[in-house]
Amino acid sequence: TFKTGGDDINNLWQYVKWQGKTSIPSRTADPENGVWKHVEEVRGTDATQFAPGVEEDDVLDAWVSELLRTVQFEFSANVQTEGIDLLRFVLTDSVLAVDPAFDQTIEGVANMTAAVGAPLFISKPHFLDAVSTASSVGGLNPNKVAHDTFIDVEPTTGAVMNAAKRLQISFEVGPGNLFTTGIAKTDRLPVVWVEEGGTITPDLAKDFK
Repeated sequence: TFKTGGDDINNLWQYVKWQGKTSIPSRTADPENGVWKHVEEVRGTDATQFAPGVEEDDVLDAWVSELLRTVQFEFSANVQTEGIDLLRFVLTDSVLAVDPAFDQTIEGVANMTAAVGAPLFISKPHFLDAVSTASSVGGLNPNKVAHDTFIDVEPTTGAVMNAAKRLQISFEVGPGNLFTTGIAKTDRLPVVWVEEGGTITPDLAKDFK
């Protein structure tokens, strides 16, 4: 459920509810449904539309369902798509920083164990920006161009006209796990890299211009 912006244009496309919920309960108050140590309010947009008048010094809030939390995007660069000037925003460093509030103990890796009931972790593909973890797994080659998440926002309208969300799912494995008896220590094994995104078509870009 989103706000239309009819009462206040700054509220355009802001979440009111996600899957019928206005917040994610704390696991202390609600052990069955809770996730974090605190109540996480559902807020921000779905990262496809923001309020008009986006500027370089803005910090944009977006609800990321995979992480069950609101994340922040900050300005990175001026870019163009189909001849339209856009502002590129990327995740702030704090999103995947060590943070006890979200059970994150490793730089660059989100701990989703409490949410799914299994040792599951989410990061950028190839453990981009998770240096200590990336170095423990062979065959990785983290690259910002190929592996970073970004949104390109048209500042006048606040519409996202080019974007890529890239997430890597990993599981914690160790000597006692199935098929991993040869592993000497507990580590995070990348299982799948999920990417979704899109860009404005040439015809729509022409209409917009």
